[in-house]
Amino acid sequence: MKKKLLTIFRFGVILLGVAYIITALDWSDHLVVPPDYPWPDGRSWSDGLALEVLSDDEKSLTLKAPGDEGAAPLTLPLDRLTGADTAPRLEAGITRTLAGTNLPLLLFAILLLVPVLPLESLRWWLLMRCRQIHAGYLRALSLTMVGEFCHLWVPGLAGGDFVKAYYAAKGAEKQGEVVVSIVASRLIGFLGLVMMGGLAGLTQLDDPKVKQTTMVVWLALALFALGTWMFFSPLWRRLLRVDKILGRFGSTSLVARVESAFNAYRAHKGTVARALLISLAIHLLILSAGAVAGIALGITKPMTTLMAVLSIAYVSAALPISYQGIGIMEGICIALVYDPYQATTNQIVSMVLLSRMIFILYALLGSVVMLKGDFQLMREKKPNLADGAEELVSQDHKTATEAPSS
Repeated sequence: MKKKLLTIFRFGVILLGVAYIITALDWSDHLVVPPDYPWPDGRSWSDGLALEVLSDDEKSLTLKAPGDEGAAPLTLPLDRLTGADTAPRLEAGITRTLAGTNLPLLLFAILLLVPVLPLESLRWWLLMRCRQIHAGYLRALSLTMVGEFCHLWVPGLAGGDFVKAYYAAKGAEKQGEVVVSIVASRLIGFLGLVMMGGLAGLTQLDDPKVKQTTMVVWLALALFALGTWMFFSPLWRRLLRVDKILGRFGSTSLVARVESAFNAYRAHKGTVARALLISLAIHLLILSAGAVAGIALGITKPMTTLMAVLSIAYVSAALPISYQGIGIMEGICIALVYDPYQATTNQIVSMVLLSRMIFILYALLGSVVMLKGDFQLMREKKPNLADGAEELVSQDHKTATEAPSS
């Protein structure tokens, strides 16, 4: 019953997210006119106006007049759009926004993500190797691609890891260690995402919204560091009764696996440090790709500001309550980035959608691996018939020689 209610809740969140995106977008072009702005014919309105653009040419805009439906359209020369605070500004609809995309920049954003899956695989491969799990790198890459593809239809940022863990453990001798390595890889990746967002935010502390967000990020990292120290401290574990609390979750729970991951890699600090550096590189590429996509759409906010905000949006997508963070990521970015002159709602929503679509494009490569088959981490050993026959003959010979003579 609880599972059904959770599914219904997630479906409801997805519908709300889609509805939010639809209502947030401006579907047609509008001209935002400041109060008391003098029109060429001498008229002005004391209230600010948002006039729908009916048509445009190289010299002027034709606008729907305020008030009565039968009123004659207004015309405004394009040279009146000076960019000053006291001048009208054009807010492009979604069609104009997408049509004005800088395609070379968008292609650059797509190319930035090329190394991401190989780097994710390298991080996981290093974490397995230090635990004496002898799997080939190409096998790890194939299974990582399958996990990213499955992530498209499993809720949450780590949804594909469940599928990845199943095929990684299948046929493996150290099944528990393999699953723990996946959990450790995801935790280190998540930490790298938050750290990269915090580092990007440090470059834009003059922006009040970014400064507030960055302070929250670094406070969270400080609390994480403190919590990790207390978690491994025998004194604090005893005072806080950590072992007793963890025992209530059961040995197979996610909490128990996270603890196993922490304990397993305490003796491999060098490997963990390298994995964290790889995570920083991964998220530098991911956040840069999203920010470049935003700039390609005409956003003029600093790139590091977009990277800091996108990191928070991606963290929110990790919550398994919405598909790909639909509606949640857009809402966060609008709240933290929106500026009528530097980043419109259409540009922000399009940036998030393009970032999501670019990653989906690469994740779809995992479907090719799945169709090919044979993507387990460890090949299951097939019995050698020749060895089996030789052993059988040897046993028969031994039985015959040991049999008492009549």
